[in-house]
Amino acid sequence: DINTPRIPTLKQVLGAARKPVCSVTPDALGEAVQPRLKTIAVGASTMDRRRVRFAADAEGIRSAVNALIREGIIS
Repeated sequence: DINTPRIPTLKQVLGAARKPVCSVTPDALGEAVQPRLKTIAVGASTMDRRRVRFAADAEGIRSAVNALIREGIIS
């Protein structure tokens, strides 16, 4: 129940469409608004892959399972 979205009724949707939209500018606030955060750089994350290939026979499957156990992915 905590993550269940509330779906508005038709009456609520129509009522919201009639309400006025107010835009607030920094000048209307009466104070000088200074940014608190500064973006220095934007970088993409990288994912290092091992690029290990395993054969489809029994020995290849055993080595794949052993590699996953060594990495701690499965126990």
